[in-house]
Amino acid sequence: MDRGEGIYHILALTAVAIWGTTFVSTKLLLAEGMTPAEIMFYRFLIGSAAILGYAAWRKESLRFRSLREFMQMLAVAFFMLFLMSLLFFIGQQTASAITAALFLESGPAIIAIVWKLIRRHPTERREILAVGCGLLGCMFVLNM
Repeated sequence: MDRGEGIYHILALTAVAIWGTTFVSTKLLLAEGMTPAEIMFYRFLIGSAAILGYAAWRKESLRFRSLREFMQMLAVAFFMLFLMSLLFFIGQQTASAITAALFLESGPAIIAIVWKLIRRHPTERREILAVGCGLLGCMFVLNM
C-alpha cells in the first residue's frame, strides 16, 4: 500500500462511522424537537461543505460539461437525494429506525434503476445482479 493511500482509508472509515449513526441520531434529533426539514438542511449543509472542501483540496472543478448533464444531475439530485432524505426523515417520525434504514440503504439500487431509465441505456445482466445483491445485502446487514 502506498503511504498516500492511508488517508483514503481513514476518510472511508470516518464516512462509515458517520453514516452508521444516521438512523439513531435522526431519532434523537426528532425527539429533541427538530423538524425533518431542519435535519435535512443541516445534513446537506455539512455534506456540501465537505464536497466543496474536498474539491478545493484536490484542486478539481465541479463544473458540468453541458446544460443537459446539469439538468440530468438536477433531476437525480432532487428525486434521489432531496426527496429521499425528506421522506426518510418524515418516515422516522412514525417508523422504526431499522425500517427507515432499509428504505434508505436501498437508495443506491433505486438510483441505479432510475439513472438507467433517464439515460435510456440498455441494462446488462451484471447490473441487474448488482442491484439484486445490493438489496439482499441491505436485508442481511439489517438482520431481516
